[in-house]
Amino acid sequence: IAVVYNLGTNFLTGISYITQSIAAILQLGVTVDYSIFLVNRYNEERRHSATKEEAMSRALNGSFTSLAGSSLTTLFGFLALCFMQLTLGMNIGIVMAKGVIIGVLSVLIILPAFLLVFDDAINRHKHKPFTPNFGKLVAFVTKRKKSFAVLFLIIIIPSLILSMNVKQNYNLNADLPEDSVTAQGTALLKEKFNMTTSHFIIVDDSIPASKLVKMEGEIQNVKGVSSMLAYDMFVGTSIPDSIVPDDVISVVKQNGRQVMLVNSIYEASTDECNSQVEEIENIIHKYTDGDHFGYITGEGALYKDLIETTKVDFTVTSAISIIAVFIVIAVVFKSLSIPFILVLSIEVAIWINQGIST
Repeated sequence: IAVVYNLGTNFLTGISYITQSIAAILQLGVTVDYSIFLVNRYNEERRHSATKEEAMSRALNGSFTSLAGSSLTTLFGFLALCFMQLTLGMNIGIVMAKGVIIGVLSVLIILPAFLLVFDDAINRHKHKPFTPNFGKLVAFVTKRKKSFAVLFLIIIIPSLILSMNVKQNYNLNADLPEDSVTAQGTALLKEKFNMTTSHFIIVDDSIPASKLVKMEGEIQNVKGVSSMLAYDMFVGTSIPDSIVPDDVISVVKQNGRQVMLVNSIYEASTDECNSQVEEIENIIHKYTDGDHFGYITGEGALYKDLIETTKVDFTVTSAISIIAVFIVIAVVFKSLSIPFILVLSIEVAIWINQGIST
């Protein structure tokens, strides 16, 4: 119900298709714990209470601290995404933060009513627990608590190093099925024309043709450039635009701007392609030099900007979420040592999880 409420309120601002695809399952995953907290506490209180209403009242009071602490840490974790430069982060952050709030309210208002109404039916259909007994494991760990504490400290540095060396894939084409039109088209261009990625250069039409020809020559000599198409490469510098048909000129020149096409042998989002884009950018700036307008765009430039932006975003959101979670836990438990231990253990678990993917 909480998921439906959250998705239903998204019509107010609209959401990204990425947010739409992950919001429901993500909200269910992070908020179902709140229901488990309350149900378990209710079952415990039911054995020691005269009525089910009394048991629910005691369960709500007893689980409030756990619900508040858990939900606030999750809430601020999602709100940290709002500080990303990439606006997708704010979109996901707001939707998921809203989902957490709705989820907690549903657990505190709707779930108790359902449990009380269907209490008899729930008791009739109870079954033995499927989860194994972890008593022996708990006793084993407790008996060797110092050894496990030392082991935890030892794996901190290796897990951090592994997590910092995880290879990240930004190329959406790499995740498409091989039989998709995009994947097949890209493979065909690479096979027939040695084209993997195309860059588009937009410059002021007022730049002298002689200057553009020199710029185009330098760009063609950049490592990994397989071919280049530009107006002046075909027309030359001595032929005026007035004798060239308008329908030809309109293909490459419009609104005082001129477009050029550069084909690359490198796949977008790779280090080689990013270096190539940067080198072409430097050449463009050399010939525009602030007096004229010029930039490079296209798939390669887009992924380069995305990589540079997300590197900063990941650092910022991680720092904000860690600080926010630390403060929430410190307030809930009225301690500084407990949030330090909890945040560190969670971060190490994250590093190990990321490191496994290295």
